[in-house]
Amino acid sequence: MEQSIVEAVAGHARRAPERSAMLFEGATLSYGQLYADVERFARALLAAGLTPGERVALFLENCPAFAVAYLGAHLAGGVVTLVNSAYRQVELSHIFTDADVRICVTSPAGAAALAALEAPALRLIVVVGADTATEGGAMSAAARVGYAAFLRQGEGSAELRMPAGDAPASIGYTSGTTGRSKGALLLHRNQIANTIAITTAWRWSLDDRLLLALPLFHSHGLGVGLHSSFFMGSSVLLHRKFDASATLAAIAADPLVSVFFGVPTMYARLIAAATQAGAPTRPLRLYVSGSAPLPS
Repeated sequence: MEQSIVEAVAGHARRAPERSAMLFEGATLSYGQLYADVERFARALLAAGLTPGERVALFLENCPAFAVAYLGAHLAGGVVTLVNSAYRQVELSHIFTDADVRICVTSPAGAAALAALEAPALRLIVVVGADTATEGGAMSAAARVGYAAFLRQGEGSAELRMPAGDAPASIGYTSGTTGRSKGALLLHRNQIANTIAITTAWRWSLDDRLLLALPLFHSHGLGVGLHSSFFMGSSVLLHRKFDASATLAAIAADPLVSVFFGVPTMYARLIAAATQAGAPTRPLRLYVSGSAPLPS
């Protein structure tokens, strides 16, 4: 039995490298391609000086680079800190300081927000969507490098080891409604146990395709959706963000989509859009609602 999600992905890449892992904005990433990028990212982190247990923040919207960085950080022995992409100075300052974040993967907009942040431990910012040359941050000593350039730094042959089940995997911060948000630590075995429960209860199969528009920085999109797909070796149709019309169009256009995850607000918008444009003519195998009560 695999002890981590990244170990499961490595197994699928070895057994069926051509199988589709992720579809995003017209491009398809196979399990072989995905894991090759994961290994490159992990080696680049090690080359950048990451040591076991150090925090790698993901301050990024949905995209394939999120999955690569997430799994790559685990393969390098890092602990992923998940950061809401809408957060700005107050929340960012608390999380980056509290988690002692050393490396952050973000977008150009996120890098701009971090430029004004006092984060003494932060030493490297990897920018997705810009092949930025390495340069200093405005208030911290953090250097910046573009995502593609960073991957090229991982072309070496540094030895990689799969994380143990008892090793820390990720830190997710609470909403902070009753006080300052607190970091909740999950081990790799926690993630695997949760994933086995979900895939068993929902009868997840290799042939399922998940249409995922939930944010990956949240446990619903990442820990329930992406983990389950990657654990089973099935595919994910990933959307950058939720749009009701685009979701209905994707269900109509892709006959392999069989599972959809959402929150009640998303379902309300889907019903409104379907009322205007017409409902999908084929049923999906499974619709899942979470994170809040669903009106009857």
